[in-house]
Amino acid sequence: MKTLHVKKYCDINPFYHGIMFHHFHDGKNFKKSYSSINKRHFLKIINYVGKDNILNPKDFIKKLIKKNLERKSLCLTFDDALKSQIKIVLPLLDKLNIKAFFFIYTDIYSFKKKNLMEPTRDFIQTKFRDFNKFYDFFWKNFNFYYDSKIILKFMNKNKKKIKKIKSIYHFYSIKEIEYRIIRDVFFDIEEFNSFMKKIFKIKNYKFEENYKKIFMTEKEINFLIKKGHTVGLHSNTHPHNMSKLNYSQQKLEYVDNIKNLKNINRSLNLLSMSHPTGSYNETTLRILKKLKIKIGFNSNTSTLKNTKKKINSSNLEIAREDCRNILNFLEIN
Repeated sequence: MKTLHVKKYCDINPFYHGIMFHHFHDGKNFKKSYSSINKRHFLKIINYVGKDNILNPKDFIKKLIKKNLERKSLCLTFDDALKSQIKIVLPLLDKLNIKAFFFIYTDIYSFKKKNLMEPTRDFIQTKFRDFNKFYDFFWKNFNFYYDSKIILKFMNKNKKKIKKIKSIYHFYSIKEIEYRIIRDVFFDIEEFNSFMKKIFKIKNYKFEENYKKIFMTEKEINFLIKKGHTVGLHSNTHPHNMSKLNYSQQKLEYVDNIKNLKNINRSLNLLSMSHPTGSYNETTLRILKKLKIKIGFNSNTSTLKNTKKKINSSNLEIAREDCRNILNFLEIN
């Protein structure tokens, strides 16, 4: 495979060691969405960064611990155990002989299924023409829970924050950013789920029936492991704001995550993780160290560069770049 010049991108963003992937589309079984990419996009990214720069997870962890990662050393990471990853990307990884990290939250394999983040995404794609239509519907129903004046005041107060997020995540519209802020600020998981279940019902969306089309099955996770890919932690319920949880709540998230992954595959040696939504604090890091996790990935170097926090400040805070930011860079250069 021809390798394009990697230095250009590293010059503007030289600190990331992981490339972060989530949703993929193929125009058939998996619909295109505001943040999904396809096979061609994936191969374009691999071609650009250079296949030879991509380490398999075991080598990546060894080099990190020994502190001899090179600046150009990279790894591929896939979050959330999404079905599209195994159906669309796994054959490409096989063909390229690339091994990757897959970070899995495990509530989706429990009876309770507390997190409705991905079913909500599917609901938006299947029941609305576009995100704006969903947002109007969401806003109208949301006003029954909160006084619209309070929300509008909050949004006006956070205009600069919204602009800043937009400058980092170019692929999100302003309404998508506003929705995420409302979701993360005004709801905890239980409240969000309760609210979403009510609006699912209005549109006759049976979310329980869609889990198998959205997420990998336990059998598929074992297939990944058999092929030599590395499975890691991503919390149990994927909280929107892990840093807002207390010590006991955070510990339970990761203890349950470990327990449930071990139920899927007893032989798993769990050494890696990624922080859901990039949210964590010193409490999180303390818990992960006690659980003997050796490497943790943050969300996005573009986000980190806009904070005072040092990038890659510990082995549990390794920076990743979102695949869509790399694509955006390629499109404008």
